[in-house]
Amino acid sequence: MSVFDKTLTYFKELSRIPRKSHQEEKVRQWLISWAKSHNWEYKEDAIGNLLIQATTQNSKLKTQNLSKLCLQSHMDMVCVSREPHDWETEGVTVIEENGIWKGNGTTLGADNGIGVALMMAVAEMTERPDLELLFTMGEEVWLVWAHYITLPITAPYGINLDWSDSTSIGIGCGGTLLMEGSFQMTNDKWRMNNGETYSIKIAGMRWGHSGVEIVENRGNALIELAKILTEREDIEGVGEILGGDADNAIPRSAHAKILFRGDRDELHKWAREKTLEIQTRTDNTKVEITIEETEHDGDFHEKHILHTFVSLDSGVEIWWDDNIALSSWNLGKMKLVDGTLQWCYFIRTNIPWGIEPMKQKILSSFNGINEWNGINEINFELSHETPVYLADTDSPFVEKILTAIESVNGKKIPAVTTHATVEVGTLAEKYPDTEWISIGATCHDMHTTREHIHLADLEEFCERMERIIWSF
Repeated sequence: MSVFDKTLTYFKELSRIPRKSHQEEKVRQWLISWAKSHNWEYKEDAIGNLLIQATTQNSKLKTQNLSKLCLQSHMDMVCVSREPHDWETEGVTVIEENGIWKGNGTTLGADNGIGVALMMAVAEMTERPDLELLFTMGEEVWLVWAHYITLPITAPYGINLDWSDSTSIGIGCGGTLLMEGSFQMTNDKWRMNNGETYSIKIAGMRWGHSGVEIVENRGNALIELAKILTEREDIEGVGEILGGDADNAIPRSAHAKILFRGDRDELHKWAREKTLEIQTRTDNTKVEITIEETEHDGDFHEKHILHTFVSLDSGVEIWWDDNIALSSWNLGKMKLVDGTLQWCYFIRTNIPWGIEPMKQKILSSFNGINEWNGINEINFELSHETPVYLADTDSPFVEKILTAIESVNGKKIPAVTTHATVEVGTLAEKYPDTEWISIGATCHDMHTTREHIHLADLEEFCERMERIIWSF
């Protein structure tokens, strides 16, 4: 059976196993059983990462504690479904249509299930070096494994298989920082009876990954909502705000409960004009602003705080050129409930030491908010800091990989960096004596129910992976 066929077989087996983040135990036991069937040694750490020593028959690994190559993928997947789905007990049903694999109304889990399956297939090749197979947990929830991993990697070279584009190899990634803010609004709030209460919603904006699509002109629903609320003086108070799906995703919808004192007909007309303006600016005819009268209850608060979000904006802060981001921040989520405003910015940079100036700019922007704004306490929590990484582009290891995966027709495969965060940055920090790069099979529409892979692309990538293994 070819590496490609084995990859498909193992991926289908893996897909039947539930593998939600932090619930990878069943996958881990499945992998351990597979390792035992080959008489390979394995180690687990306290958090649940797994290292399998896939030795060859003539291996000296046991005596010298040295392996030539480490392969790494993560066991968990993003769990999204169109219909109710019990991700704790149900896996993924894989459907094939015209040479395409996808989930049956769910994410496919090719990120990073294909990497897991390919590692297993490669380990069963008859001609290969000794391999260290590192399977990590919790990647989809801020690289949880990275902070606690204690497994010993001894290979001088490492390949992360979580790269989602088979037409390039990854030699670098962005560093990150999550900034979460909380404001307790206890001053200048009032319960009004002489205004009208409306729910205002903006929807239909395009979702995007803040490490990838941030370079596109998609707009941010939370920023657009903040602009709406601050532009109109007849919107005098804000009672509720809710928007954003994830810290690292570009928000596609947001809504607020407002206190309005003005001409309702003019407000609806303005909303239609504003909708058209945003549609034109973002080249997206699906954007829609709706305004509906709602129940008048609860407290309303000064909206001045929203000016800070508008002035900071959300998107690329420093460009390399017109379509390459060096530094950015994304306003990912915001919630105002019962007088507490919570929000988060996800910062990314490919510039060494680039996190600090962006962090300070955001913090200083909020320093001007005081009790006049109706806020008497501002709290910030900083977390999920990951390092900037860039491999040595002149390294013989990088050149070896590029040569091995050169396409059959001689087309060169480029080595590139990404603004997003991938495990290779943290792997390089944790294991500095190992050289790391990233490769992977092309996966489309990741983290959505449209996620899919083309089998022809995967077959070509498996052949490239074989050539890499043979080169060692």
